[in-house]
Amino acid sequence: AFSISLDSLHIALAGKDDKDQWDQSLFVAVQDTSKPKPDKMKLFIKDLFEKKKGSDKKKQSKPKYKKEEIDFGRFHQSFSWASDNNRLAYAKYRYGKYGSFLWDIRVYNQEEKKAVWITENKRAAYPVWDEDETGLYFVSHERGIANILHIDVETREEVAVTDFSEDIQVITPALSPDGN
Repeated sequence: AFSISLDSLHIALAGKDDKDQWDQSLFVAVQDTSKPKPDKMKLFIKDLFEKKKGSDKKKQSKPKYKKEEIDFGRFHQSFSWASDNNRLAYAKYRYGKYGSFLWDIRVYNQEEKKAVWITENKRAAYPVWDEDETGLYFVSHERGIANILHIDVETREEVAVTDFSEDIQVITPALSPDGN
């Protein structure tokens, strides 16, 4: 699973770093933009007067990324980047209140290099930042019934958005462009 930030410079991806690794890692790869770009006019003139060796195809440099492991364990397939490209919301498998395994939501802050739990014992996945990015919408499962909830990231105040009472499947929620 992976997710690309809105500025396309950050990629969150879950997987194994090598074949001998037992658990998954959650990585954030940030594109290295510190390398100065070559002067296009100099390259153009150089290409005009130099003989091409081998192929007529130009080699394009591949972007370089700085990869950092930010968490390890088991991760849900859905990630959500905030528009500031600094905060990543994701669901991680963990022990629940009575020793059961369940999904809960975490938010990783790249500047602080710190992740905090946003939900507790909610069987929560599919986080989506709200329009002002002070909270998250997510899908919570209770007794086999899925509902969409909203949580304020600072106060942890929750509000139910849906109130389904039967066997309903809710996956991949998304906000409309106008935020409603």
